[in-house]
Parts: sequence; C-alpha cells; structure tokens
Amino acid sequence: MTQPLDPTVWGGLFNVSPRRQPAVGSKVVGFRLCTMVEDEAGQLHLTSTGVGNHYWLPGINTAHCVAQRRPSRIHRAPVQTCTCGLYAGRDVAKLLRVLGPPVAPMVLCGIQAGGRIVVHEWGFRAEDARIVAISAELPSRVLRDPSGQVIQVRARRGIEPWAAEELAQCYGAMLIDLDGMAGALQQFGDFIEEEEES
Repeated sequence: MTQPLDPTVWGGLFNVSPRRQPAVGSKVVGFRLCTMVEDEAGQLHLTSTGVGNHYWLPGINTAHCVAQRRPSRIHRAPVQTCTCGLYAGRDVAKLLRVLGPPVAPMVLCGIQAGGRIVVHEWGFRAEDARIVAISAELPSRVLRDPSGQVIQVRARRGIEPWAAEELAQCYGAMLIDLDGMAGALQQFGDFIEEEEES
C-alpha cells in the first residue's frame, strides 16, 4: 500500500528563484514524481504518474500526443490546447493536485527539459526531457519561517537506497539527498516562473 502524499507538505518545498524566461541557450529544469515499477526480469523502471504511464527511458525522452492516432488532430507535442507533453514543475504540490494520488512507490526526480515548452499555473509540459537527478527520500515535514520560506525539510525514505542507486545508474542520473535536489538541478538549467492562476 502506498502512503498518501500531502500537498500541504510538498507546497513550496524548495526555495528556488525562477526566471520568467530561461537564459539564452539554457535548458529548463523541474521536479516530477515518478512511480517505480519492476519488470518480469527484475529490472527497475520509472513511469509517469497520471494518464499514459509513460516508461521513462535512459537519456532524452520525446513526448508524442495520443491524439496522433486520429490523423485530423496530428500535432507536435506539446501545444497549449492539449494535455500532451512531459510534465514537471518547481512546486511538486501543484503537480500532485493535478495528477492525483500515487498507485506505486513514488520517486522524486529532477528533469532537464528542452524543445517546445508550454508553461501553466501548475508547472510546464515539455517536448523533450531527461532524468538528471533522483532522490531516495520524500519530505515528511516542512518547517517554514513566518514569511513562508522553507527553513528545514525533514525527510523520510521513499524507496530503498539500493533501488535508488540502481535507478540512478540506469538513468545516468545523480543520486541526491532531498535537501540538495534544487541546487543539483540548477547545474542543468533554469527553473521557470509558472503562470498566475486565473
């Protein structure tokens, strides 16, 4: 049985300074939650949560719209008027509210995204992305100062350390403690400012 994730704990978990637009030539980075699954051969994989259950491959993954099965609706993913693309954001709580409760063990991942990017109030969707960081930890409690800034994150084990090491090796990603995730991702690009909710 999976433990429910409380969006109030995950909200604003990482104090990151987003840019309105990424620096010229820079990639976009963000956080995402993946589920860990084991295949019949005992190999561990990461899959997307929510609709589609995309199996993440090592290296760059490219989004394809499922509407492409209908020739009259063919388009390159993502577009503003569709839900296609590889999801991520800087506020994991907003992603949790959109994607719903997990159905398998959750893994916090950091991605580097490129190609077309569609920004929303809950994050962004990308054409291309690769997993660059994985944490074996999930937040259990977040302490904030009176202004709302995070001053301490208390972590709990999300997946077994051996599983996290195997996944990091498989995806060519850094294995990072929870409190180091934001700093590690900033080596790969810029966090972008999400649109204001309407």
